[in-house]
Amino acid sequence: MHASPALNGPQDRLPVPRWPRATLTLPVFVECWGRKLVAHIRNISAGGAMVATAAPLASGMKVVLSCGSIEAAGVIVWGEQGRYGIKFDAPISQALIDEQLSRSRAVAKRFKPD
Repeated sequence: MHASPALNGPQDRLPVPRWPRATLTLPVFVECWGRKLVAHIRNISAGGAMVATAAPLASGMKVVLSCGSIEAAGVIVWGEQGRYGIKFDAPISQALIDEQLSRSRAVAKRFKPD
């Protein structure tokens, strides 16, 4: 029996349905090991998200992403240089994504230099 190769980066992603992705930057929590770790979300879709964090996450790890009104369980499917792809266990609604996009735009506008 052959061992499965480790998932190391975006090129090794598992096939998942293609959902439209929204780019945003917001602080989030990624819960694993019974702890909430700080991360920043970089993009999100109904089926998953990409987060950036200094925490050493690993492919196959079960996590819960908390961002505003979104609380989505999922699994890490790839990781590369502090960025990680999370595939949600169940799709989230477009309304929840739109709400986070609004928050991201408001934060960017507030901190945009004049």
